Amino acid sequence: MVQSVEARWFLRGALPDAVRDWFGRPPEPPRDDHYLALPGSALGIKLREGNFEAKRRQTELGLVTLADAVDARLAMWRKWSFALKDEVTSAPDADWITVTKARALKKYALNGSSLSEVDSKERPDAGCTVEVTSLKVRGEQWWSFGFEAFGSDESKVRETLEQAARLTFCGGHPHFSIDDSFDYPEWLTRLTGSRSPQ
Repeated sequence: MVQSVEARWFLRGALPDAVRDWFGRPPEPPRDDHYLALPGSALGIKLREGNFEAKRRQTELGLVTLADAVDARLAMWRKWSFALKDEVTSAPDADWITVTKARALKKYALNGSSLSEVDSKERPDAGCTVEVTSLKVRGEQWWSFGFEAFGSDESKVRETLEQAARLTFCGGHPHFSIDDSFDYPEWLTRLTGSRSPQ
């Protein structure tokens, strides 16, 4: 089990060149992730690169301002991941949504009370991943920006995300609105035309 605190934004259209240049990292090769459509659920189920992943929104942490004109909804998550015997290369049936992703990543490791950038392939015990992702789903282009802070000490994970945000937004930066801030399950619910229960 992995626990994380996350903030994400989803915006319709192609990833702007200005955002790509601002972030300053090249994208990884594209990959297909397959999500089970669960409208209105706080649970995300995904098939990714030979793994079955289940992710549950544990706690809503409310609204936060991470920088000037950067507002987000925060939530704490729990994730479980299991290797599959056979790799799934396409959506199993019509209840699954395939999302093609090309991600650019920065990763920070938490050392004591400070963050230091590390190679994106490293796996520190605590830290934060920051990503800009081009998305293609059902013939539409979207892009996403997000923080995913992780660690075994629950009391420090939110602080880790906020510290990573300060590093990320220390200079000029794009604006990210609370209206675009939601998680993958909610984004997928919107894509399927359903709405979460109030």
